[in-house]
Amino acid sequence: MKFLRHKSFRGDPQVHYKMFKVGRTWVFTAMASFVLTAAPQLVSHADTVSADTSSDTASSATSSASSGADTSSAAASAAALAAATASSTSTSTTSDSSTASSSSETASNSNSESSSDSSSSDDSASDASSASETSTTNATSTSSTSSSSVSTASSSASSASSSSSSSSSSATSSSLTDSSSSSAASSSTTSLSSSASVAASTVSTASSVASTTKSASTAASTAAIAAYSSESAASSNTDSTAAKAASSSASLAGSYATLASSYASLVNNLTTQAAVSAAQSAYQEALNAADLSRHYNSIANMYLDAMTNGVGSNVDNTLAYANANSLAFSAASAASSYAALASTATSTASSAATQGLINLASSNYSAASSAASAATVAASSAAEAANSAYLAMQYDKNNTAVTSAYTVASSMAAAASTAAVNATTAAVAASSAYVAVSSNAANNDYEATSTAYAVTSSAATEALGQYAAGSTATSTASSAASFANSTAISDLASAASSSANVANTAKSTASSAASVAATQTGTQASAYASSAATAASSASSAYAVASTAAKSAVSASDPATADSYARVAQSASSLAASYAATAESNATLAAKFSTDVANEQTVSSNATLTTSTATQSVSTGDTVTITNKVGLDSGYSVSGTPTYVWYVSTDGTTWTTISGATSATYTTTATTSGTYYYQAVVTGKRVTALVFTSDFKAAGNVITIVVTNPEGTYTEIASSYASQANSAASVATSQAAAASNAISLASSSANLTGSLASYYTSQANSSYNAASSYASVASEAASIATMASTSAASYEAEGAYTSANIWAGMASSYASVATEYASSASSAASEAAASLDTALKNAVNEDGGDTAADYLASSYASMAASSANVAGDQASLAASYAANAANAYNVAGSSFNTTATSSYNAAASSAAVAASSYAAAASEAASLAASYAADGNYNSAALQQSYAALRLTYATDQLNAASSAASAITQTVVQAQIQLL
Repeated sequence: MKFLRHKSFRGDPQVHYKMFKVGRTWVFTAMASFVLTAAPQLVSHADTVSADTSSDTASSATSSASSGADTSSAAASAAALAAATASSTSTSTTSDSSTASSSSETASNSNSESSSDSSSSDDSASDASSASETSTTNATSTSSTSSSSVSTASSSASSASSSSSSSSSSATSSSLTDSSSSSAASSSTTSLSSSASVAASTVSTASSVASTTKSASTAASTAAIAAYSSESAASSNTDSTAAKAASSSASLAGSYATLASSYASLVNNLTTQAAVSAAQSAYQEALNAADLSRHYNSIANMYLDAMTNGVGSNVDNTLAYANANSLAFSAASAASSYAALASTATSTASSAATQGLINLASSNYSAASSAASAATVAASSAAEAANSAYLAMQYDKNNTAVTSAYTVASSMAAAASTAAVNATTAAVAASSAYVAVSSNAANNDYEATSTAYAVTSSAATEALGQYAAGSTATSTASSAASFANSTAISDLASAASSSANVANTAKSTASSAASVAATQTGTQASAYASSAATAASSASSAYAVASTAAKSAVSASDPATADSYARVAQSASSLAASYAATAESNATLAAKFSTDVANEQTVSSNATLTTSTATQSVSTGDTVTITNKVGLDSGYSVSGTPTYVWYVSTDGTTWTTISGATSATYTTTATTSGTYYYQAVVTGKRVTALVFTSDFKAAGNVITIVVTNPEGTYTEIASSYASQANSAASVATSQAAAASNAISLASSSANLTGSLASYYTSQANSSYNAASSYASVASEAASIATMASTSAASYEAEGAYTSANIWAGMASSYASVATEYASSASSAASEAAASLDTALKNAVNEDGGDTAADYLASSYASMAASSANVAGDQASLAASYAANAANAYNVAGSSFNTTATSSYNAAASSAAVAASSYAAAASEAASLAASYAADGNYNSAALQQSYAALRLTYATDQLNAASSAASAITQTVVQAQIQLL
C-alpha cells in the first residue's frame, strides 16, 4: 500500500509523462473522430463491462461486445498497433510488459490468497487465461493478416468479458451479515483474481506482439490503421471492476466494524474495545485502498480509451494500461485484506462478547433467584396475615367488616402465592438459560449464547415483576389482617366488659338476696340464709375475676388472647349469675322454711321441745324423718315414756293432728309435692333425785318440709303435659293436612285415573280421613289437658296439693291420649303417603307418559336437596364448635391443658371433619337426585334421597359430638383458670 500511495500521489515522472502524451493525443483524436462520425459509440473491451441503459447486467455488455455488427475490437486494435511499432520499441515494451505482468501476477496472487476455492472463480480465471493464450498465439502466428488478428482479439475480448461479467456478478452478491459477509469477501477476491488474470493476459499478448518482426509490424500497423479507420466513432471505456471490488471490500469492512461495535455495546470490556478499534482501523484502511483502486482504475481506462481510439503508441498504452490496471487490482486486493482484518477483529469482539455474556447472565440469574426468594418470603408473610385475619374472623364472626377484611387478606395471600410460584418458575428458567449461556460460550457460539442471555434477562424481569406484585399483595394482606385483628380485639374487649357488667349485676342481686334471707327466722331459715350469704360472697369473687379479665382484654396483643379473656369474663359472669341464683334460691328457701306461721302450738310447761330433721327438702317418694328432744331443768329427768302429738299444716295456718303419730320420731313417705309444716307437742312426768315428780308439757318448734316432684310443681307438671298434648295434636293435624295436600297435588300433577292408580289413590284418601279423625281426637284431648293444667295450678296455689296432684294427673292422662291419637294420625298419614306413592308408580305404567315419573322424581330431588342443605348447616356448626375447642385448647396452653382437654379437642376436630364429609356426601346425593329427576328416573332419585337423609342423620350426630366436646373443653379450662385465680 505504501508503494501504491507513492506511485500515485508522490509522483512517477514516467507515468505522468505518458499520461500527458496519451491524454493529449486522445483528446485530438476524439475530436477528429467526433467530427468524422458525428455520434460516439461505445465499443466493448475484453476487460471492461460496458454500460447499457437498458440493462445493468454484465452479460448484456458482453453480448454487445461480441456482436457480429462490430467485428473490430479495442483489444484487436491494441494488438495490431503494438505489432506495427514493435521494431522501434521492442526493448522498452518488453521491459514495460514484464513490469506490468509482474504487477498483474502480484495482484492475482494476492487475490488468490484471500479468496475461497470457488469453482466459478477458477473457471472464470481459466477462461481468461485461455483467452489470453489464444490471443497471444494468434497475434504472433498471423500478424501479417489484420483481419485474423482482429478476429482473434475479438475472441479474447469475448472470453475476458465473460470473466469480467462473472467477477462483477460475484462482487454484487456481497452481504452485510456475518456469514454472508465471508461469502462476499470470497466472491470479491475471486473477482479480483479473475480480473488480474485478464490483466496478465493482456500483458502477455503485448509481449508477444513486441517480439514480432518488422515486416509483421508493418503489416499489423497497416491493419490497425485500417481497423481504426473503420470505427464509426471514438469510444470511452469505463471499466470499474477493481474499483467495485475494492468498494465492496470497504463496505464489507464497514459492516464488520459496525458489527464489532454492536458486540462492544453489549459487552463493554478492554478486549471488545480493542477489537472495535482494530475493525474501525481496518475499515478506514479499506476505504483508502478503495480510493486508490478507483484512482488507478480511472488511469487504466484512460490508457484503454487511447488504445481504443488509436491515440499514441499502442505498445506504450498497452503496457501503461496493464500497469495501472494491476495497481488498481492490487489496491482492491489490499482492501479485501483489510476487510479480512476487520472480519478477524469482529470475530475477536464476538468471542469476547460471548464470554462476557456469562457474567451478565450470572447477574440476571442472581437477580431472578433473589426475587424468587423474596417473593416466597412475601407469600409466606401474606399467608400468615390471611391466617391471622381468619382467626380474627373466627373470634368475631358477627362483624361483617372483619369478615370482609379476611376475604381481602385471603385473596391477597392467594395472589402473593401465585406471584411466588411465577417468580420461582422464572428463576428456574433463568437458571436453565444461565447454564445454556455457559455451555454455548464454552463453544464460542455467540448466537446461541446471546439467545440464552436474552432468556435470562426476560426471566429476571419476570421474576422481579412477580416479586413486586407479591410484595404489594402482601402489604395489602397485612393491612387487612391488622384491621381484622384490631377490630376483633375491640369487639372482644367490649364483650368482656359486658360480661363484667353482668357479673356486677349478679353480685348485687346475690347480695340483696342474702340480705333478705338474713331477716328470716327459724333454724331452717337461718341455715338457708347462711347459704345465701356464701353464694353472695362467691358472686362477688366471680365479678372480680370478670372485671380483671375485661381490663386485660382491652390490652390484648391478639384476638386469641382477647378471646380468652372474654371467655374468662363470660364464664365468671355466668358463675356470678349462678351464685346469684343460688343466693336467691336460698333466700327463697329461708323464707319458705321460716317459722312465720299462725295457730301453731305454743305451750311450754316445765320443759322445752326441740324438733329437727335432716330431710327438710325431699322429692316425692322419699322418706321424711323428724325427731324431737325434750329439755328439762337441771336436776330433773324424764320419768316414764312421754306422749307426743303431731300436727301438720299445708298452709301454715290450718293444723291437722296426724293420726297414729305418738312417738318422739315421726316418719312418713312423701307422696305429694308441696310445702308441709310439722309440729309436735310432748306431755310427760319429770322426777328429781329426791323422787319428787311433776308434769311437763311443751310444744316443739315448727319444722318445714318441702317435697318436690322431679318433674316440677303440679302447676309445671300439668302445664308440661298440656303442652305435650297440644304439640301432639298440632303434629297430627299438620300430618293429616300434609297428606291431604300431597293427594291434591299428585292428582293435579299426574294422571291417576288408571284402575290401579285410582284404587291406591282411594286408599290414600281413606288413610287421610283416618288421620284427620285421629287428629281431631288428639285436639280434643289436648283441650282437656289444658283445662286440667289450669285447675292444677289453681289448687296448688291454695295449698290443696292433693287436688292439684289429681288435676295434674288428669293432664298427664289426656296428654297420653293426645299422643296416642297423634301417633295413630301419623301412621295413617304415612299410610296415605305410601298409598299415594304406589298410585303414582302405577300411574307411570298405566298413563304411559312422563308426568307421574317427573312428579315423583322431582319430589325426591327436592327432599334430597333439603337434606343436603341442612347437612351443610350442621357441618358448618360442627366446624365452628371445633374451632372454639381448638381455640380454648391453644389459649389454655400447658398450664391448664390435660389429657382430657387434649381428648376433647381431638374429638371436636374429628367430629367436624366427619360432619363435613357427610355433608359433602349428602350434597353429592342431592346432585345425583336432581340429575335423575331431570331424566324422570324417580327410582334412582328416591334412592339418592334416602342416601341424603341418611347422611343428614350422620352429620347431625357429628354436630352433637362436636358441640359436646367443645363445651366440655371450655368448661374444663375455665374452671381450671378460676381455681388458679
